[in-house]
Amino acid sequence: MGEGITLEGILNSPEARFVLESAPFGTVLVDTGLNIRYFNGLQARYFGFSGDRTKPAELIGKALFRGVPFSGKDEEAWALLQKMLQGNLDSASMDSVEAGHNGKTKYFDMHFSRLEGGIRVDAYDVTGKVLEAYIDGLTRVFNRKYFDEKLMPSLNGTSQIKGKQGMSYSVGFLYIDLGKFKELNDSEGHTAGDQMLREVAILLENNVVRETDYVVRLGGDEFLVVLPGITEDNIGIVEKRLKQAQALFNMKRADSGRPQMHMDIGAAIGTSAYKTAIKSAEERMYWMKKNPR
Repeated sequence: MGEGITLEGILNSPEARFVLESAPFGTVLVDTGLNIRYFNGLQARYFGFSGDRTKPAELIGKALFRGVPFSGKDEEAWALLQKMLQGNLDSASMDSVEAGHNGKTKYFDMHFSRLEGGIRVDAYDVTGKVLEAYIDGLTRVFNRKYFDEKLMPSLNGTSQIKGKQGMSYSVGFLYIDLGKFKELNDSEGHTAGDQMLREVAILLENNVVRETDYVVRLGGDEFLVVLPGITEDNIGIVEKRLKQAQALFNMKRADSGRPQMHMDIGAAIGTSAYKTAIKSAEERMYWMKKNPR
C-alpha cells in the first residue's frame, strides 16, 4: 500500500475499498490484535464464507487464524506477523500454503504487508500450478505422487482422515484393476490401451460423485478411489453404481466391435491402519477377478 497508509484510512476510504474489491486476489485486513477488520469478496469465496460480499458478518472481529487457515504453517505465519507488529519487518511471503474447504485442498501464495495500525494479507490462488505436479498426464486424475505425498499423510497413520475442527472419520477404498488390459494392448496397440485408461478415469469421476472423494491412478491399469466418511452400506452402493456404469458403457459398444471395459473392483472400509484397509481392498479385487459373478 505504501508508506504512511493506515488501516483505518483504508477502512474509511470507499476508493481504497473499491480497489481491494476489484483485485484479482483475496485480501484480508487485520488490526494489531490480529483481528479481522475487512475481508474482500474473493477472499471470502476462497475460503467458502457466505454473507455480504464486502463484510461477511461471521468473520469481522474474529481472529485471523479462524478466517484464514494456514494448515500446518500457523507457527511460521505467527512468527512473521509478530515481527511485523514489532516493526522489525515491513513485508513477508509464504508460498503454497494449504487451505482446506469442503473436503478439498487449495493452495495459496500469501503476501503480508505492514500498515499503520495493522497488517494486510493477500492470497493468490496457485492451486492449479501446485496440483499440476500431482495430476496424471494421461488420465487427468490424481497420480501416485499425490496419493503418497498428500492423501497418505492426511490419513495420519490410520484409516481416518482429519476433517473440519480436527474431527476424524473412517475412509473407504475401492481398488480397481482392468481385466484383459494386457490383451487389449497386445491386440489393439498402446493407443487403444491409453484411450481405455482415459475412459475408465472419466467413468470413475462421473460416478464417484461427492466433492470429497478422490480418484487416483496408482500406475499402469490400477486405480484407487478414496471415499472419506463413507459407511459399509454406501461403499457397496458406489461399487454397484460403477459396475452398472461399466455395463452401460459396454452395451453402447457392443455393436461397434470396439474394445470392452473390464473392471475388477475390491472394496474395503478402513477401521484400522490405512495400509491394511487398502490391502484388504486389493485382495478383494483379486478375489473378484478369480471368482467373477
